[in-house]
Amino acid sequence: MSGAILGRRQGKIHRLSGGEIQQEDWALPPPRKISRMIPLMLVLPMFAQIFHYMIDINSLYLLSKAWAVLMLPMAFYGVLGLRTRFALPYMLALLYGLGATPVLSMMWLGNSISDAIVNSVKIWSLSYYFSLLGLLAWLQPEPEVLVKAINRLGIATIAVMWILWFTVPNRYYSGDPHVSRLFLAEYERGNRVYFPMTFAWLSMFYVLARMLERPRLWHPIWIALVMATEILLFKERMALAASVLVMVGMVIFRLPPLWKSIAVAGGIAVGAIGAGLAVLKAEKLVSSLGGSLSIRQHSMELLEAYLGDQPLRWIFGAGAASRVGSVNMAKIIGRADFFLADLGWAGIIFEFGAFGALLLAMLYLVPLRWGWKQPPVANSANRAMIGALVTYIAFLTICTAIYSPVYVPGELASITAMLLYMNTMSQKDAPSPRETRRLM
Repeated sequence: MSGAILGRRQGKIHRLSGGEIQQEDWALPPPRKISRMIPLMLVLPMFAQIFHYMIDINSLYLLSKAWAVLMLPMAFYGVLGLRTRFALPYMLALLYGLGATPVLSMMWLGNSISDAIVNSVKIWSLSYYFSLLGLLAWLQPEPEVLVKAINRLGIATIAVMWILWFTVPNRYYSGDPHVSRLFLAEYERGNRVYFPMTFAWLSMFYVLARMLERPRLWHPIWIALVMATEILLFKERMALAASVLVMVGMVIFRLPPLWKSIAVAGGIAVGAIGAGLAVLKAEKLVSSLGGSLSIRQHSMELLEAYLGDQPLRWIFGAGAASRVGSVNMAKIIGRADFFLADLGWAGIIFEFGAFGALLLAMLYLVPLRWGWKQPPVANSANRAMIGALVTYIAFLTICTAIYSPVYVPGELASITAMLLYMNTMSQKDAPSPRETRRLM
């Protein structure tokens, strides 16, 4: 076989014309890894509870309601197979919310056993901390893949919101949240596209972190686009204020010590001036906030009146009741517009008591403090996303001044799980997620 070339598995053998044989190293190309991107982009919106109240898309709405149950195998794996850093506060909050609170609701509110269990469904999504971490440990995506998935979901969020804004006719907007939760019409704010912006905010915080290290022209453009979407389409005042506040904090944190002190002093001065103006223009401010403020004020009065002088109710809570059924908050309180979800931490004290509120506060403060103290990782993209996740926990913490911490608690649980995974897997000589002793 003079002049022939024989290909073999271990190498290529070249038979040259002079009879000399030369062998070169050769191997089959490495097997192509299955992409983790598509699974992540499919499941992360469910863990973030994007569709949890979106009755406009019935299939995704029902899937979101059942997601905690569907992810139970991963939750058990996260609890039993992974020794995770924040397991204790999450287990305590789940045990109290699923064990003590239903009993208290039967004792104080007159719920049946079945109603008491069903009413605890709102905190089932706290298990997302375990189930998402278990899923990430099973999929083992590279941190860079997770960064790309979050940013792509952020871009998709902004694109979907603007497409809906320009294509959906005005007749689809409704002032009744029982008719539509996606297209809202309000007297004070007009039409709104109430599509949860979780990944858009995360992407914005990520881009700001990258810009503060090494600015690019597209960085401020993306930040401006997300902010414009938030102001013109989403129109949630508390979320807007919280996002601006945490981004200002990100900028101040990067300043030199002298400028940082000047900025903090200036912020305090601006805050004091703003508070003074709010007092002077209180009547005008109240009228600009519309009916939502007066409803919240009256709901607070009703809450205090119901808890009354019963120490056990204040300490351990009165339990939960649904808006429908034989036992509901409208019948108990005597007002159809009484919603615990509108009262922030006051609503938590009503339902879970001061003790339960403390357990839930730990879910915000413990990972926030931990993330703040972690040394920066080497990879700049991973470092920026870890910072964005910590910033998002701070953002959610500020929002609880108005929004109930148990409105979509799976959002916080999922952000915390991603923060722990990103930080662990971005470290030098990072372990496999299945090396559970290193995930503490």
